[in-house]
Amino acid sequence: MVDDAARNLRRERRRGRTGEAGSETSRRPDYRSLKNPFLPQPIFSADQVAAIHDTALRVLEQLGVKVLLPEARAILARAGALVDEDSQMVRIGRDIVAAALGSAPKSIRVHAGDRARDL
Repeated sequence: MVDDAARNLRRERRRGRTGEAGSETSRRPDYRSLKNPFLPQPIFSADQVAAIHDTALRVLEQLGVKVLLPEARAILARAGALVDEDSQMVRIGRDIVAAALGSAPKSIRVHAGDRARDL
């Protein structure tokens, strides 16, 4: 008899009821407007980010990148990058990268399908 009562209580809990007279404990989250309550967790320390940035700048300066589109090579050459047309390699200096980062917007608006959900 006790086993039947315990089994019935477990069954009621699975259905979202506590077994008390008419009390409802099931949660109904609003999945359309979920909010993350936690702070972002950094993957890299500030020193590691600085090292990654410095390495990327060294690669752009010393090794360069292969740019296949002639128009893109012309634009980069006008910006001051060193362009080797034979190998299609472009070396971009730190000053060009710093100027590009300085002219980038501080934030970008992300448009959702529903304007109320824009970020």
